[in-house]
Amino acid sequence: MTRFVVILAALAWPAGAALAQYGLSGAPEILPFGSPHRAGGIHPAGYEGTWGQPAADSGWPSAAATAPAPALQPPLANPAGSYPPPPAYPSGPTAYPSAPMTPAANYPAAANPAVARPPATSVMQSMLAELPSGNAPPPGPMANPGGSMGWSCGPAQPGTVWGPAQCCPDPATWYVAGAGLALSRDDSNSLHTSYEDGNNPNQFPRPRHFDWNGGWEFKIGRRFACGQWAVEADYWANEAMRGDWRFVIPGGAVSTPLIVSDIEFDGVNGTVLFDGAAEHRVWRQSDVQNIELNLLRARLANACDSNWDVGVLAGVRYFRFNDDFLFASLQSGGTWGGDGSDEAYLHERIENHLVGGQIGAEAAYRLGRTVRLVAAPKLGIFNNHTRSQFDLYRGDGVLATPTAASGVVGTYPVRSSDDSFSMLGQIDLTAEWEFCPNWTAFVGYRLVGA
Repeated sequence: MTRFVVILAALAWPAGAALAQYGLSGAPEILPFGSPHRAGGIHPAGYEGTWGQPAADSGWPSAAATAPAPALQPPLANPAGSYPPPPAYPSGPTAYPSAPMTPAANYPAAANPAVARPPATSVMQSMLAELPSGNAPPPGPMANPGGSMGWSCGPAQPGTVWGPAQCCPDPATWYVAGAGLALSRDDSNSLHTSYEDGNNPNQFPRPRHFDWNGGWEFKIGRRFACGQWAVEADYWANEAMRGDWRFVIPGGAVSTPLIVSDIEFDGVNGTVLFDGAAEHRVWRQSDVQNIELNLLRARLANACDSNWDVGVLAGVRYFRFNDDFLFASLQSGGTWGGDGSDEAYLHERIENHLVGGQIGAEAAYRLGRTVRLVAAPKLGIFNNHTRSQFDLYRGDGVLATPTAASGVVGTYPVRSSDDSFSMLGQIDLTAEWEFCPNWTAFVGYRLVGA
């Protein structure tokens, strides 16, 4: 309403000036007055001095001239002495001392057309500039008083007569996040290392899950372009996930389906240590490290009056996954921790180094003002550089060698590397709670597959 009143006044003021400038049709003209006379004038009673009223003009018309038009009323007579006498001065006319005239105001000279000057200020701009500071609109973008206009940039403004408080303030430029992780892995493809001696269908290991182990995650990012874009670095890792199995047949023995007849330990064939054994054991350990650098585009579907928000990302990623496998056998009649000559070990270590690019998205739904449910999938194409080492040795340090009958030439350990095409996917399902401004707690579930 304030804007409407100001505009109305600005438009009505020049219109009134134009009307007074040209006059109204049929308005009376201003009466002419004659010049004052120094002599021959009539002095009112009690008036001193040499100035007087002019004598009545004998040529003044006393009646309207005859004309083919309605007659005009005769002018009022102006007889001498008809005016009320003015008050008498206490003494004669006052002589005013002469003094130098005040110099005229020094107005600036007309602007030279060739000289640059600031643009002229309109009447509207001048009147708006004179508004009291309390009525002036707040600087920067404002929310629409009648509804949401989507995301706007700048600090939050308090409510004013121009509209309510800004509903989407500019978020913090820098942000960090930290989290504790609890990770495990699914069961790998079945690898039967043992069976009951004399009863081949009774094979081991039976399925068993890996233990849950802790981990950590740290993120740091910087927003720009009114918080709609961000660059984010993410690092997470875990403590080694471990699992172990034991295979013992009370009153019996265990053997392995693996071919061990083609190796020997210092002339002793591998079947002596692995078949008909007192016990078999398996240890397995896995660990993960992840580094990402992503460019995020947020608030693609966000509006101040909507509970939904959608964002996308693209970036580069390094993912390392290590897997250690150790299979041990105790010869019949031997003991663990002795001289080691009755223990045999098969050890394989594989490292996967994935480097590539990825894309992703984030869909969030807000429950009230402080709680959000978020789903964030990612998918990438990677080059997987794989390194592996395979080793066979006895508990006393003696390395296995191929038998002459096997026709294999070489010694252990055996090392290899390869590059292959891989895909890596991840999805995070989280619930976030903003328990105070700029602080958020979250809990979620992460699934990673390659």
